Amino acid sequence: MVLKRKNTFIRQVKDITLSGALTAGLLATSALPLGCGPDRNQTETVYTKGVQTFIKEVDWGEFKITDEKVVGEGESKAIVTYLDGRVDTLSLAEARKIVDTPIDSTATPQRQGTSSYGHHHAGLGSALLYGSMGYMLGRSFSQPVSPGVYASPQVFNRSTQHSSVVKNSRVSRPTNSSRGFFRGGGSGRSASS
Repeated sequence: MVLKRKNTFIRQVKDITLSGALTAGLLATSALPLGCGPDRNQTETVYTKGVQTFIKEVDWGEFKITDEKVVGEGESKAIVTYLDGRVDTLSLAEARKIVDTPIDSTATPQRQGTSSYGHHHAGLGSALLYGSMGYMLGRSFSQPVSPGVYASPQVFNRSTQHSSVVKNSRVSRPTNSSRGFFRGGGSGRSASS
């Protein structure tokens, strides 16, 4: 015959609950990834060739591509000439920002010097997106360049060749393995970021 003490059942339940909680905690922490930052098997899509796009404002808010040329990786830019003679050089990031900014359809066209909002902004965004640079800005590869954004059929014909070179230079590379807290980049950024 086994002797039973008072409150033994409560102690057994308490012990089971405590060991269950510890087990659950260990299992939860073992499921977490060991490193901070991207998975070593992740890749990023990059272009080994870029494009320089020359854009001219031909009427207020209407922009046409006057020339494009293939350049090396990281050299993509758009050179925009406005009606007032001003010239802007846009990096790929600046061009992406113009294309990604929603256009307020209720805005009235503004003709105040350096304004680039409303319809003015829409025209420049279309020229950037539907030329060869558009592929680098996120336009679908199934959509060809648009002849409507080019100044002439000759420029369009040359640009179809350039856009083919840019599209074919797209490659997938492993992400930078030096990123992440435990992989040498304490803040998660590399020196080149």
